[in-house]
Amino acid sequence: MQTIQLQPRSVANFYQAVMDALASLDLAIVINTVPNEVTEPIPFERDETHNAYDADYANRFWRILQQSERIFREFRSFFRGKVSPISDKLSVKASCQEGKGDKSRGSLARFGRGDLTIPKSRFSGT
Repeated sequence: MQTIQLQPRSVANFYQAVMDALASLDLAIVINTVPNEVTEPIPFERDETHNAYDADYANRFWRILQQSERIFREFRSFFRGKVSPISDKLSVKASCQEGKGDKSRGSLARFGRGDLTIPKSRFSGT
C-alpha cells in the first residue's frame, strides 16, 4: 500500500508522486497526461502553474459526486444496458489526521482531507 499526502502542491509534483506510488506497486500505468477541454492545456508532468488544494472543497466535490450517484442509480433503474456505478470509482480509502494520531478510515466520509491511500489489491486484482 502506498500513501500520498494530499496538500497544496503542483500538478507535476502530485502526478509524479502518484506515478511513483503506482510503479512501486509494480503497476505500469499509461495515461494521456494532456488535459482535455481547456484552452491552454499543460501536460501533468510539466504543470508547475496550478498548485492550489483545498481539503474542504475537495470534500464538497466528493459529496456532490455521491449525491449524483444516488440520483443516477434511481433514474437509471429502467435502463437495461450496461452501467458503471460511480461509487466504484470513488472507493479509494482516505487517511485522515484526527486529534493526536493518524487514523485510517475505511469510508470516504472525509475524502479530500488527509492522505490518498492506494491499496495494491484495488488495482491488481489480488
